[in-house]
Amino acid sequence: MAGSLCMSEGTVKSHLSRLLTKLDVANRVHIAMIVHDANQS
Repeated sequence: MAGSLCMSEGTVKSHLSRLLTKLDVANRVHIAMIVHDANQS
């Protein structure tokens, strides 16, 4: 993922960690479910 976004792996991990914290979820699957549900509205 990092390569396709032209970012370092550490930057991607940092952004992911912040998302997990802000959304108060345990993993990336939960983020995907939130995004999916938001697109259904």
